[in-house]
Amino acid sequence: NGKRDIQEFNASKCHFTEAEAQVLIDHALHEAERGFPFTHQSLYEKGEEILKAKGTAQGTPFKPLGKQWSHNFLNRY
Repeated sequence: NGKRDIQEFNASKCHFTEAEAQVLIDHALHEAERGFPFTHQSLYEKGEEILKAKGTAQGTPFKPLGKQWSHNFLNRY
């Protein structure tokens, strides 16, 4: 009937695609390999960097991530 299913709707609300999420995961793993402890601030900064680049490429305004975003990201992935 032309409606989106719940999975498509929820995916449309995500800040990042699966590929972008994998970049964030790889970033955290790379930092750990270098001997740096995990910090939510580092993950947050990398996430905002990706969003700014994506917004510039698409010509959309940048909307910052929420205060608890890194905690939610870790719970999801």
